Amino acid sequence: MKFEIIETYPQGSLIEFSYKFQFDKEDLPFEWVMVPRGISHFYYVYSEKDIHIIRDNTITNINNLVVQGPNYGGFKVFIEQPTTIMGVALAPTTLYKLTGKSTHQLLNSFVPLDQYNSTIAKFIEPIYLKHQSDKQAFSQQIYARISELKSSFKNRTNDVEKALEIIHSSNGIISIDTICKSLNLSRRSLNYNFKKMAGMTVGKYIRRYRFSRLIFDSKEQDIDFNELMGKFNYYDQSHFVKDFKFFTLQNPSKYFNRDFEFISRFVPKEIL
Repeated sequence: MKFEIIETYPQGSLIEFSYKFQFDKEDLPFEWVMVPRGISHFYYVYSEKDIHIIRDNTITNINNLVVQGPNYGGFKVFIEQPTTIMGVALAPTTLYKLTGKSTHQLLNSFVPLDQYNSTIAKFIEPIYLKHQSDKQAFSQQIYARISELKSSFKNRTNDVEKALEIIHSSNGIISIDTICKSLNLSRRSLNYNFKKMAGMTVGKYIRRYRFSRLIFDSKEQDIDFNELMGKFNYYDQSHFVKDFKFFTLQNPSKYFNRDFEFISRFVPKEIL
């Protein structure tokens, strides 16, 4: 299996980075647990057979051009045939900016893009079809094409994007009340708009972001794991294990023996 970030885009862009997965015959069958980043994607699955997304005993089969909504909690991916996936990770508020629809409608969802928004699908699908074998051309042209889309609702997302900046700069170790105080907003107002524009409540986004930072810091820092849990404000081991099972579907010992190597080799910390 090969994974690469093709290109990262300037901060403030509608998309954050482009990427490519390649699953060859010797990799198959391939199954792994995705630890979600909590953002949306536009990607194309090039495969003779659907790939399978497994969440809570529900299987979703996907192929061709897909919009993946923000995910909260881990899910499994199962691939049976040689497959290429090429796509872009969207900034947290991009779907709302482009459509005006509540991003929460796509929480934990994988939907053919033409069903979600046929206008966007028709506009960007030719790039995916033309440049399957030329990742650099794909990356350049998909960025240009998506940047041409009309962001009719972009002026409404300022407070949510400021909240996201605060969460990211704190590594997710921050309270909702502190964010509200910084932005001079009520908790109710921030949660309502955050859920609509970024896809989930502020509390859920903080929980997910904090956990993903801990996972990557445990890879990079030579410190005791209990010390790391304290650094990320887990007040006891049971609290940490509860989050661990929710986001990885496994207990820590099993995960670090199997899937942690995958993260260490293939998923750069910068894409968090």
